[in-house]
Amino acid sequence: MRVTFQEMLLRSAVVAVAWVASHGLHAQGLEAAYDGFVSPSYAYSSTDQATTYGALLTLTQTGTLGQVGFSLYNHAGSGGNIVAGKMNFTVYDAANGYSGGPVNLPVLGTVAVSLNLGSNPLVPGYWNAYSSGDLTAMNIVLPTKILITQQFELTQGSSSRYGFVASSTAPIVGSSNGKYFMSNSMNPPGLYSSSGGGNAFPLYQVSVTPVPEPAGAALLCGLGLLGWMTWRRCGRPSS
Repeated sequence: MRVTFQEMLLRSAVVAVAWVASHGLHAQGLEAAYDGFVSPSYAYSSTDQATTYGALLTLTQTGTLGQVGFSLYNHAGSGGNIVAGKMNFTVYDAANGYSGGPVNLPVLGTVAVSLNLGSNPLVPGYWNAYSSGDLTAMNIVLPTKILITQQFELTQGSSSRYGFVASSTAPIVGSSNGKYFMSNSMNPPGLYSSSGGGNAFPLYQVSVTPVPEPAGAALLCGLGLLGWMTWRRCGRPSS
């Protein structure tokens, strides 16, 4: 199901969330490889509480997974708040592509992010963006193309319907195909477009610690530069 949000409310919320997330990445020395935290347009949810959502992402660089930023939406008709829960992520290697259907891609890693909203629960009709915190110690090395999926497990609260938020605007770092992944009892696993046929970019942020260049490669690069400088000083050989 697609739900259109009130544009003014969402715009101010997303700007604040994106600034906090970017500031946090800078403070931790991580680098943004994908940033889709832009003005959202749609919210998706299902009565099947085991629904899996996700997206096919192209990152700007490889590296060890540092943080994941994501959204959680509580449907207006859910009947209650989301007080606490666990967001379960699976990251797949999509270097060879994925066009839909059962996911038979290599699994790069799984992450469980606990959310305890305490006295500020997510009430029906609202959404928010969250961060996983630093995941570097899990040593999940990412290629430039991944499929990331999320499945929320409610542990406290009475909400019966939740999902995620997507934007019709392309990400500001990295790229995606404008579709979202979904799998549940009513929809086979695959990539889906918005109900109006337009782009739907799920709100994700992915930061990485870049894989350091091998020392040997750096030495060869330096020697090559030294040779080039020597060639420049000596001039081009006469023919």
